[in-house]
Amino acid sequence: MKSKILSNTIFIIFIAIIVSLGVFSFFQHGKNSEQASKDINRLLTILVDESGGKSDEEILEKIKYISKIDNRYRYTLIKKDGVVIYDSNISPSKMDNHLTREEITQLKNKKIGSAKRYSKSLGEEYQYMAVYINDNLMLRISVELNSPVSMVLSALTIVFIITIIATCISFLFISRLLDSSFERVEAVAKRMNVKTIDNSSPFDEDEEKYDEEIRPLINVIKSQNQEISFHIKMLKDKIIEMNEILNNMKEGLVILDDSDRIVSTNESAMKLLKIGELKAVEGRKILDVFYDEKMEKMLCGEHRISIINTESDIYLKMYISSVNDSEGINRGKIIFIEDVSKTYLDEKYRREFSTNVSHELKTPLTSINGYAEMIYLGLASEEDIKYFSKIIYNQGNRLLNMIDDIIKLSKMDEDYKPYKEKTKVNLNETIDRIVDMLIPQANDKKVNIEYSFDEVIIIDGMKILIDEIMQNILSNAIKYNVVGGSINIEMTRKEKMVEICVKDTGVGIDKEDLSRIFERFYKVDKARTKRDSSSTGLGLAIVKHASEMMGAKVHVDSEKNVGTKVVIDIPIE
Repeated sequence: MKSKILSNTIFIIFIAIIVSLGVFSFFQHGKNSEQASKDINRLLTILVDESGGKSDEEILEKIKYISKIDNRYRYTLIKKDGVVIYDSNISPSKMDNHLTREEITQLKNKKIGSAKRYSKSLGEEYQYMAVYINDNLMLRISVELNSPVSMVLSALTIVFIITIIATCISFLFISRLLDSSFERVEAVAKRMNVKTIDNSSPFDEDEEKYDEEIRPLINVIKSQNQEISFHIKMLKDKIIEMNEILNNMKEGLVILDDSDRIVSTNESAMKLLKIGELKAVEGRKILDVFYDEKMEKMLCGEHRISIINTESDIYLKMYISSVNDSEGINRGKIIFIEDVSKTYLDEKYRREFSTNVSHELKTPLTSINGYAEMIYLGLASEEDIKYFSKIIYNQGNRLLNMIDDIIKLSKMDEDYKPYKEKTKVNLNETIDRIVDMLIPQANDKKVNIEYSFDEVIIIDGMKILIDEIMQNILSNAIKYNVVGGSINIEMTRKEKMVEICVKDTGVGIDKEDLSRIFERFYKVDKARTKRDSSSTGLGLAIVKHASEMMGAKVHVDSEKNVGTKVVIDIPIE
């Protein structure tokens, strides 16, 4: 009994210290983060006030001076285009463009941007805050944050010493106490009839019968029992709360042991990796469940971050981190998974767009310069000059149309506010107006446009975008129609949307080209391009982008040499 009481007491002391440290570290981390934000905010306010009216060079020198005398913080000066011109910790030449950093992007809508994240360049978690110090410069100040885990790990030595000291003192005290009253404790223990030990004390009944020396022991046991129950409940609540947070994250999280076997995952990870339920993969090696060469290299330590293409348009950014104990022994790994498909594809399309713009602008400019040079050098006859002038005029118009379309797409990419303004839109009047505007173009090709609607349909919509969609679709229906062809427009109100269907009797599109017709500068075939040299290859890209901005859907069906049908579903609200 004596050894059991001693061992239980020592265990209770140890658990109480560890649990208390963990809870304290968790809340202290939150307070440290909040205090860091307040300190940085105050420092930014002072620096902005002191920098008023100063030149960029003076501001740079001031920040350099401050960073030398106060190395608690990391100071970064960033131009408005995102280029880093100074950083107190790292050479700016080694840093990438910061325009997309969270604390920087927030400055579009806020005076002060704030973010907390892991710094790839410094390998620590940092609190970042940024502000415009003048029209050309942004100042970002950051400070390292100790995570609850790191706080606990850093204090392990002290905790271990305190635990040993507390254990030794408790051992001596309890040992002497037990030695002096062990006989009476045994006598009392014989009288005790403990049937069940639960959250309530087994000594509540007939407590008056126990000796005075036993009652404090009973009270201590009761108190410790309540304290342990309380802390266990807290730990269980934290585990439930943490599991709830992990399962509601859109990012994936996979926990591996030291043999790269799956210990746990959240629902997002299972969906992103398509690995089924946890029961089916728990205990299996991650590479047996999801194999990729980049993943294998990450597990081997060659890379910490990789972008993995799992399907044609699915790109996953993966971060891997080792989990080591206090002795530096690896106990496993954590893999964090983020779906960056949209960002990755947007960047890819942006590069392709830049290449295509250069090519498409160069073609008409080459023609214009060539014919203009022949006229300038006097190498063309009067008849040739008239012919060359017509070509220059047509190519110039083509350039203007292309630039106009590029500007429209650029405004859509930037969420141009006037495009997003909602008003009452009379779809009947909109179609009437656009048809009237395109009648001369239709008459040139003897194309007949037919439409009649059973009711007047008015919706809350984005008027500019609806105009762009209908104008481009009808213009294409005329442009790529046959001479003497026809266009039929139908409009139907459905449950939550309005369906507009435009059918033409034009040249049609091959099925293999249908999947690419909404790409910027994509032209279906040379025959269609030759029929109308004014084509920019951006019309359907504008239709697609405008539709996505207002939540509409566009569907195209076409048959070569038969015609094309374009269906637009516009939400009523």
